Amino acid sequence: MEPRAQGVVCLLGRAGRACYNSDASEKETPMLNMIDVVGTSPDGFSEAVQAALAGISKSGQKAHFFEVIEQRGAVREGRIAEFQVIVRVAIEG
Repeated sequence: MEPRAQGVVCLLGRAGRACYNSDASEKETPMLNMIDVVGTSPDGFSEAVQAALAGISKSGQKAHFFEVIEQRGAVREGRIAEFQVIVRVAIEG
């Protein structure tokens, strides 16, 4: 039997990135798809991330981990009006 690589393995494709844990058996290892989700909040970047992840949960998908890809905001009348984030989330699929 060949030795297996250890850790998380990610495959890149046109539809995005899929990851799996190479240490676990195939029955235990869910295939993970990476999706980008936008979150917004008038209160802060952390709250915008929470809003993005809440959308994943409401859709019935199971999130495993996330990475903040981009942060930006909207300014209206010289004040911060909205915090915006793009979050890359690993979901089962």
